[in-house]
Amino acid sequence: MKYLILLTLCSVFCFLGCSAKVENDIYIYGTKEFDDKTEKLNITTEQAGDIAYEYYLTTISPRSKGPLFLNIIYGDYYIFRTAPSNLKVEYNMTGIWVDGVTGEARYVKTNKWVDSELIPFPGVQFLVGIKRRPDAKTQTLILKYAKEGDYANLVKIVTDGVSVNFKGPEGDTPLLAALGPRESVKDKGLVLPVDKKVLDWLFRLIDDPTVFRTRLAGLLNQEWYRYPRSNAMDIYGYLPTDKDKNEVKDFIKKAVEDRVNTVKFLLEKGADITVKDADGNTPLQRAKANGHTDLLPFLKS
Repeated sequence: MKYLILLTLCSVFCFLGCSAKVENDIYIYGTKEFDDKTEKLNITTEQAGDIAYEYYLTTISPRSKGPLFLNIIYGDYYIFRTAPSNLKVEYNMTGIWVDGVTGEARYVKTNKWVDSELIPFPGVQFLVGIKRRPDAKTQTLILKYAKEGDYANLVKIVTDGVSVNFKGPEGDTPLLAALGPRESVKDKGLVLPVDKKVLDWLFRLIDDPTVFRTRLAGLLNQEWYRYPRSNAMDIYGYLPTDKDKNEVKDFIKKAVEDRVNTVKFLLEKGADITVKDADGNTPLQRAKANGHTDLLPFLKS
């Protein structure tokens, strides 16, 4: 009996010593303070939701189709839980913490808690995971359209609530795919350039049929920059006419415009600019390697 009482007292003291009520540096979703806080962070609420849910499915519960709930930011961390807030129980801060500065996600088990009366219930809360992760077929199409810079089809398939932060078999998100192959980071290749100076250079190549055959034709035949004819080398085995030259120039201009719109659209949909490909390259590094200098300002955190 004496040991039982001692054990009970130790448990109580441990609970009191380990459990901690948090009252400061808390921002409640749906309040002006929350919105003001998010404006100071690099990661938006939507981006944090996608990051948290991707972490949830890949690390914690791959087969789960349930939602995550966001009620608070603590410090610089978005905290996502698998259960909504409840007025009858204090709000425990255990969950997936997404760093609002770096975008890093991790599971944190803690005894810290917030007075549940501060959090509306059933509450104003941000939900992620409700029809947010596309199925395998849709993921394949999104990656394909992003890779090809097919802006028209991409906007049709990426509807509201669809995540664009999943990774395909090669480890690329749609944003990474839209910025050209990761091999270019090593090879310093040139794929679908956006920079105006590079475009001028390409147009000069078009006016030089010899250089065109050896360099530009190969570029136009690459998978992610397909010229709408079967083989540019065969077509331009002769001296191209002015009509041919203008056709290629118009094609390049349209492709560049679509590529820019594709990247901007993915960013508007919450694409993570801190994600890394299989070689550890960020979207910014991929953009630099593939000549997308006009897109660099949009990819800097």
